[in-house]
Amino acid sequence: MKRYDKNGVLISFTDQSLLTRKEAAAMLGIQYQTLAKWACLGIGPKITRIGSKTIRYRVCDIEDFIRQSETQATPAPIQDPGK
Repeated sequence: MKRYDKNGVLISFTDQSLLTRKEAAAMLGIQYQTLAKWACLGIGPKITRIGSKTIRYRVCDIEDFIRQSETQATPAPIQDPGK
């Protein structure tokens, strides 16, 4: 995901960069509405409120959410063909 300033210069993200809900949804590969629903249900990445209405997501919080959501694939047990 890339973000450009008003002059067309590429902006790089840091762990503390604040993303809009649209940008956060794109980073997670989900729909904007899904992320909005998660926020209402109290699930998903941690939100940062600015004032009473503005919601942003820190890059580090999105990355933490992804890490916590990852599951390790458990290999299936090997079947003994002789049994």
